[in-house]
Formats: sequence, structure tokens, C-alpha cells
Amino acid sequence: MVKLRSITRFPIYYQGMLSFEKSKELPFPLEEEKVYFYGYGRYALYQGMLSLGLEKGDHILFPNYICNVALAPAHYLGLHVDYYEIDELLKPKWNKIDKRIADKSKAFLIVNYFGFPNDLVKAREFCDKHEQFLIEDNAHGFLSHLDRTPLGTFGDISVFSFHKTVPIFNGSAMVINKHSISMVGDGENNLISEKRTVRFIVKTLILSIRNCLSFLNVNKVADKKIDLNPNIEKEQEFDLQSYFISISNYSKWFLNHLNINSVASRRRKRYFKWLQYFQEQKEYKVRIIFPELKPGIVPYVFPVITNQSEILLDKMRQCGVECYPWPFLPKDSREDYLSGKVVCFPLS
Repeated sequence: MVKLRSITRFPIYYQGMLSFEKSKELPFPLEEEKVYFYGYGRYALYQGMLSLGLEKGDHILFPNYICNVALAPAHYLGLHVDYYEIDELLKPKWNKIDKRIADKSKAFLIVNYFGFPNDLVKAREFCDKHEQFLIEDNAHGFLSHLDRTPLGTFGDISVFSFHKTVPIFNGSAMVINKHSISMVGDGENNLISEKRTVRFIVKTLILSIRNCLSFLNVNKVADKKIDLNPNIEKEQEFDLQSYFISISNYSKWFLNHLNINSVASRRRKRYFKWLQYFQEQKEYKVRIIFPELKPGIVPYVFPVITNQSEILLDKMRQCGVECYPWPFLPKDSREDYLSGKVVCFPLS
């Protein structure tokens, strides 16, 4: 029987994670010709939407199961978001999506949930048929592959959030994969100083420390009802300007000196431990979303679906496991099957 302690006792930084010399082979998309680096994924997505020529009044298709912060760029540009349904495997319900195409639909966004490849080939065919731009949200999938093809190469543009996979304070990218698309806007966000970036990171770090201190006080956590989907859309769905932040110099250095094989191996090893733990335990009724971890996939977290979210979160946090529900849904997404039922367990 796998014990929780054996899974959670992993340092964030460890020997072999980095090299003092720049890595000879950097993973996709770090050396691509049309890759543009930013501080956070929502701003990278905004730059991608600009480059696709999306304008106020245009329609864009989003899955109804998505983190609310992804809506910020669309709202900022005045786009109309139409939601499509996904199934229990987090794949689009293709038989229903045709009805969601509007006359002004310009783009279709697909998410590689938790670092696992979505139905990307089908998405490409769908967008070609309906003359839609394909936006690949690969925020969770840095280092992941479908067979031997890196995730983030299937969309006309794709977005990465490196700080979700490796321990850096910030770092994201927008990649243009289609030759006919040109960059519009701030290629490297040079207008924003390193000083402002550092100030923003420090502010965010202080908030994170406060959250951690609150988390460590297990007595308070145990007595407090956990809000699985708080109403914070005003803060998140419409806040983009606060994230006009460049990637920090430290984050750039870290990515250029990363031992990708070590990082990938470590995350996969922890995933298999969580998999074994939940297959063996009898206390919680959960459904493992991805019971198979194919070669080439580097997962973001270990996600499960359960109707006992509050109980599971409470018990795990009392054991010192920093698990959490995902995502905070947009208010108007109308997703009712997965809402409040997905719990994520850390791999870093």
C-alpha cells in the first residue's frame, strides 16, 4: 500500500533539476522562430488573439469547463464567448458543436487538460472544415507529447504556462505555428521593466505565503467549509491589465538550464504513485480521469472526479497534502457535470 508520506515528501528544487551550463537541446517551444515570452498565460493568450486579428464582436468557442482567468483576454477585446460541452473524458462533444458555430465565429479554443493531449486531430479537422482558427491552450502541457509530437504544435497559435510545470515565479509563451500569421502587439512585452515584474512577483509571493500559512493551520481548515467554486469572476474574468508583465530574467535562465528528462521523469513517477494510492484505497469514492499515463505525457497534476470533494479536500489537507479543486469556472459557463467535483493532487 502506497503511503501519503511517500508521495508528498518531494522537495520543490532537487539535485539534477538544473545544469550550470545552458542546455544543448531546449524543449519546444523555447527555440522556435515565432515564440514570444510573457509573464502569465492570460496575457500570452491576449497577444495570440491580437495576432489572429480577432476584433470586438467576433465570436469564439470555449469549452464550458475552463478556468475563469482564460476569459480575461476575450472580455478585454470585446469578444463574444460561446461555450461548447465536453464529455466525462474532457473531450469535446463534437456532435453538438456544429450547432454552436455562429456567423461571426472566428476561432475555436481547445484545452490539453492537466497536460494530457485532447482530441487535437479532430479539432484540426473541425477548424479546417468551418474555417476557424485553432487556439491550443497548452498551459498545462509544457514537455508533454502526443506520440512524438510536442503539444502546442497543433494549433494555429498555442499558449504555454511554464510556471505550472517547473518551479519559477512566472513565465508563459505564445507560439505562432501557422506561417501566414504574423505577430501583432508586444512581441516580448519590452515596455514593461524588470523592476515592475519583480514587484508584481513579490506581491504575488506574499499572497501565496499567506495562503500557505492558512493552509498549514489544519484546525481552521477542518472547521471551515471549503468553497469549491467561489464567485470571483469580477476579479479574474475581467482583470488583464494587472498581468501586462514580462517574464523575469530568473525564469528565462531557469528554462535555459532545465534538465527536462529529470523533470519529466519525476512528475511521471509521482503520478504513478498517486495512481497506485487511489487504486488501492477504499475510503474515498473517486474516478481517476486518466488511468493510463502513456509515454511522452508529462502531467501537470493528478486529477480525480468525486462527489465527496469537500470530504476529500478536508481529510487530505489535514494530512498535509496541498490538493485543491479546479477550476474556478466562469459564471456563465453552465457546466454542471464536473463543477466542484474535480480535485487535483500535486506532482511537484
